[in-house]
Amino acid sequence: FFFVSVLNMSATEQEIVEYFKRTDLDGNGRIDAREFKAMLMRMGILLASSDEAKLFNAMDGSHTGYIGLQDFIKNYDTIKALERKAEEKNVQETLKKTSFTEEEVRSLYHSYKRVSTSVVDDGLIDRSEFVAMMTDRAPLSKNTSGVFYDGLFRMFDKDSSGEIDFQEFSGALALYYGKLKGSVEDKSKCFFQIYDVDHDGVIGQQDLKSILQDCLSMNDIPCSKADLDKIVGATLKQYHGPMNLSSYTRIASSKKPDE
Repeated sequence: FFFVSVLNMSATEQEIVEYFKRTDLDGNGRIDAREFKAMLMRMGILLASSDEAKLFNAMDGSHTGYIGLQDFIKNYDTIKALERKAEEKNVQETLKKTSFTEEEVRSLYHSYKRVSTSVVDDGLIDRSEFVAMMTDRAPLSKNTSGVFYDGLFRMFDKDSSGEIDFQEFSGALALYYGKLKGSVEDKSKCFFQIYDVDHDGVIGQQDLKSILQDCLSMNDIPCSKADLDKIVGATLKQYHGPMNLSSYTRIASSKKPDE
């Protein structure tokens, strides 16, 4: 009977059924509270636990402790309205903190939504999704350790949660493109984290060597160990040895935009 009903549904109803199946993680034909919470997170809908429970109970028309397909179809418009509201909130928050145009922010939001469900369907960008985005899904070279992407990921993952939400995503891009309404110190701190590979608060020889080796490998540029050591040594000599955040900020602020 279920399959006959699906065949008789409109395109919109079939779309709803597909979304229901996507949300029904264990495939048992119903959505429980855990799956409901995961769906809201994926859609960018952040609610207090009490409001989340109220919404779930309101959709659970038969009071069984789960949401069936018919209840889901009946309440789908409400869910989509909450999703649009969440998008609008994220867009407006980003516009307040950056100088991106509204068109740019909406484009970023849609790109974020695509990337954040590409590997794990949860609405947050993890490291694997981040690397796939940065490499356009090309596999990393066997000679690439990944430290450069680890540094970039830390730059985006501001709260060090291991996942990137949209505000972190848009904020990091705004910082990179000079569109964040913040200080030079904020920008320097973020870029400093990329180069401080071992997280000891200092950019030293091994940090620079690891980053440079990764960058060269990613671009298939051969470089001997001796040449690599020379480049790193000359760079540190130019800037008077290992750099802490203060000296890095001073050097970065003295540079011209095109340097």
